[in-house]
Amino acid sequence: MKYKLIPLLFLAVLSTSYSQNPTYNLVAKNFSLGDSLTVHDMIKFDIYVTHTNPPTVYEYAGGQYMFNFNTAVSSSGIELKITGNSDLPIELKPRGPSINGSQIRLGVNSFPGAGNGFMMTGNGPNGTYICQVRLRNLGGTFNNVPLNLQWRDLPSSNPVTRLFAYVGTTNTDITTPSTHIIQGGNVLTGITIGVRVLMEGMYNNLINLLNRRDSVRVYLAEINAPYNRVDSAVRDVDSVSFTGEFYFMNAPAGTYYIVVKHFNCLETWSNAGIAVTQGGIFSYDFTTSASQAFGNNLKLKGGKYCLWSGDVDQDGIIDGTDLSSIDNSAYYFVTGLNVPEDLNGDNIVDGVDFLIGDNNRTFHYVISP
Repeated sequence: MKYKLIPLLFLAVLSTSYSQNPTYNLVAKNFSLGDSLTVHDMIKFDIYVTHTNPPTVYEYAGGQYMFNFNTAVSSSGIELKITGNSDLPIELKPRGPSINGSQIRLGVNSFPGAGNGFMMTGNGPNGTYICQVRLRNLGGTFNNVPLNLQWRDLPSSNPVTRLFAYVGTTNTDITTPSTHIIQGGNVLTGITIGVRVLMEGMYNNLINLLNRRDSVRVYLAEINAPYNRVDSAVRDVDSVSFTGEFYFMNAPAGTYYIVVKHFNCLETWSNAGIAVTQGGIFSYDFTTSASQAFGNNLKLKGGKYCLWSGDVDQDGIIDGTDLSSIDNSAYYFVTGLNVPEDLNGDNIVDGVDFLIGDNNRTFHYVISP
């Protein structure tokens, strides 16, 4: 009798596994902030579904994936795409990505019919990879506010996130909002530092203006050896306020040196580290005193302190090599925007630029911890 019971018990288990609703975890994770056409204008994240009650069969029939987000991250519109690979066949991958107000919508694909769905069991520790979602800010860098991504679930009004499975031969809504998870949806909680800085050659102290707006890169460097640079940002420094707002999206809260780098000036470090926190807004002014720079490495010009101009080859010292390059360019009256030898930013290399470089070529070099 024992041997006769075994096949009966096995059939009972099979019947239960095919007729019971599967359960799952739905996770959005691996959030990252990156560069597309400009700095920090792209957010990516992945969607996974993990089957949580095997041996119950989970034959995936389809899914629509809906989110709410903070629209303040963009002032100029967002392009939404489904990118990357997927464990799902193309005919089951979400489609029709769109943004409607504060909603991100990934539509359900066509239902394949019972027996033609995707088996969700045994697809690795992360589960089944549904897709990658990419948001690109059409206006450049995302605003420095939290994304606040959340699953749009019941009891919100439609459309909401729904998952479907074939239970037996029936296409069944198996949605359980309590198992919908976001891991790291506040990707944009960054650090903002307003840095006030002057480039000596470009600063016209007679009218208290820079000759033009110009790009500067600012690094955050650790305060302990080897002083690793953990994040950087590029912004234009305004010709009137002498300030740029620099957004650091990757650096954790901590204390950092501020390192300023301009394409024809000596790299300059802040005199000490400043404490910053995620989501905070901070400021640093290099123009008020020589002591604002590490080693007092600033030049006084018309009552304000400036970065030393003349390191056109960016080797960390203003020397004869730089002066020779300026001299050669001045001889041919080289013109153009962002020519390294054009120290005063008037778009032509001439004797004025040579004089600035010549005055600075003795014992001026990067001073850092």
